[in-house]
Amino acid sequence: MVSGGKTIMGIVQPRKIRVLPKDVVDRIAAGEVVQRPSSVAKELIENSLDADSHSIDIQCTNGGLNLLSITDDGCGISKNDLSLAAVRFATSKLQEFDDLKSIETFGFRGEALASASMVSRLTISSRRRPRPISKESPSSSKGNTNCAYKQTYRDGKPTTTKPTPSAGNYGTVVKVEDLFYNIPSRRNAFEGTKRETEEYNKILEVAQRYAIHKSAIGVSFTCGGKKKQKSFQCDLNTQSLTNVKKARLVPSNKRHKTPVFVAEEKGKNDPLRESSQQSNTTEGDSVVEAACREVIGHIYGSSVARELLVVRGLEGDVNAVNLASLQAMKEKEYQNCAPSSVQQPSQQNSRNHNS
Repeated sequence: MVSGGKTIMGIVQPRKIRVLPKDVVDRIAAGEVVQRPSSVAKELIENSLDADSHSIDIQCTNGGLNLLSITDDGCGISKNDLSLAAVRFATSKLQEFDDLKSIETFGFRGEALASASMVSRLTISSRRRPRPISKESPSSSKGNTNCAYKQTYRDGKPTTTKPTPSAGNYGTVVKVEDLFYNIPSRRNAFEGTKRETEEYNKILEVAQRYAIHKSAIGVSFTCGGKKKQKSFQCDLNTQSLTNVKKARLVPSNKRHKTPVFVAEEKGKNDPLRESSQQSNTTEGDSVVEAACREVIGHIYGSSVARELLVVRGLEGDVNAVNLASLQAMKEKEYQNCAPSSVQQPSQQNSRNHNS
């Protein structure tokens, strides 16, 4: 069905079907991936996690509209690959269709950086971490291990033919500046002190969730922002947490399962349940559990962290969480139904002795 077009002499002329230009298609696709500053932060954090980062720093100005910067200490991007970093469907995580069956990364399509470059001024500075020498690659493929290289992008393309050398540590720094500068209607929707504060809180919430989820493997997060005419403030910092550092040293084969936490009622003491959990707990599990609990306490408070019940199961094991939640509800109901007049044995014996 073709929609109506111009009206000539009272007759509506049908519009012709045309193929959209590539720049229009790319901007429409970018709008689906980059809906708001917090969605950009989510995509960039996942890229850092896919790069095996142990430390991720998020900084933003005016709710991420003026600046959103993600710094990690991951494997980095080689100098030769920087020209393709913001090209649509250019990725290092996927080579053929069958690779989707064993994909283990957050993203694989190669659209995050490309979409960000369509609606902002994107800059990537990266220094490749040296790889150990092996029989398969005796040269160790040094790449840009001596210094970092910087590249800027617009509309999915680098603005210069070659990246320029720059100072930098191992890892990658991605800066998204002037977000939605070429889409005034969308930028206006996020401008204003109240809206920028709300968007910063969304970015902080994204960082907090990944900080809890990835504390089991020792990934630390910092997140802060700067508002108009105000100094920078840091609202999340798990880098100094002791148990997070310890979890980073636990080998993957020493981790039994990733702990899942559900709310626990105060005063629970079930020796049978505790002994069954402890029997399947390794030393690595204890460190991982302590790291997760420490990060939760850092974000939500120590009182919340103390009232958590540990459920050991595979990631996404909904049944384990449901069963533990039902058990907690049953115990709560039993405690509420127990008559308050029932005296503790120690109290009863002491009264009999006094009489």
